[in-house]
Amino acid sequence: MESKDSTMAMSPRTSRRAFLAAGLGATAAVLTQPLAARAANASVPVRIQLDFLPFGRYAPYYLALEEGYYAKRGVDVSIAPGSGTGPALQQLIAGRAQVSFVDIPSMMVLMGRGVKPKMRSYAVFYAKAPETVFYFEGGAIKSPKDLEGKTIATSAGSTDFELFPLFAAAQGIDASKITWVTVDPSAKVGLFLQGKVDATTTYVLGLPGVQAKAGARKVGHFTYGEYGVDAYGNGLVVTDDFAAAHPDAVRGVVQATIEGYKGAFKDPARAAAAMKKHVPTLDLEQAAAEVKIVQELAYGAAQKAHGLGYQDAAGMTSSLQAVEKYVLKAAVSSPVADFYSNAYIG
Repeated sequence: MESKDSTMAMSPRTSRRAFLAAGLGATAAVLTQPLAARAANASVPVRIQLDFLPFGRYAPYYLALEEGYYAKRGVDVSIAPGSGTGPALQQLIAGRAQVSFVDIPSMMVLMGRGVKPKMRSYAVFYAKAPETVFYFEGGAIKSPKDLEGKTIATSAGSTDFELFPLFAAAQGIDASKITWVTVDPSAKVGLFLQGKVDATTTYVLGLPGVQAKAGARKVGHFTYGEYGVDAYGNGLVVTDDFAAAHPDAVRGVVQATIEGYKGAFKDPARAAAAMKKHVPTLDLEQAAAEVKIVQELAYGAAQKAHGLGYQDAAGMTSSLQAVEKYVLKAAVSSPVADFYSNAYIG
């Protein structure tokens, strides 16, 4: 919470020397305060735009909010649910959000197309590609190759669809043999559960909720990051304009969010309980299960070596190459270093 300085009324008999001494003493007291305490006196409002509805995967943000991790770093954070990666990026571009938690390859697509303002990722929390294909076990689909000849629900422009060719190439799938049913993002899982399609592309983070709705039928998944796709997933994306104007706020958001993720991984149930204060309809058990899936995605070799959130050049390069080959179908002019920064990790 932002603190407010109290002002003591001075009597007319107070000497000029005493006044100056008091002023200098107050200044010295402020300068000797811990940085976090000083920052709290000048909180910067920051809206963190999530990429989808408030599911349990976002519990680390609410834990950081509830435990005061943002506030102690001088950032007045609000968290906004989203309706997809595209709209979340648009909120950032329009200046209605200062930070967006979105898919890094999607950000690269916009930057590759010359969209302004320029933006970059300051931390990655899905170090392994979270895109997946859900199917029912016990049927004809036993391996990725078995998706040939099947009907799969997807949504136009989604990264799970855009990066499917990369997954297909890694697994030797002839994608031309797949029948695609393109629907709204909110409808594709329902079609799958109703048996109207054989499978659906989505994010593996939704597995606990999908399995709960599937009942006795076991939901299987082919998660791209576990099947040969070397590309990053979601990170904290900020425009260069905001980062230049408010570097301390960006640092605060990055470091507080990392602290939130670490706390959530240590105690998923506690993180879920913190989120439920803001999202009363949240299923605590499913939320905690999603946090555990996030933990599996968060640590690749680079993050184990350098710390949670770290983005290595190799991972960013492979992500950019995937975007160039399968989405833009052209090389981008900007070097890979323009798409990310580790300045505030650690």
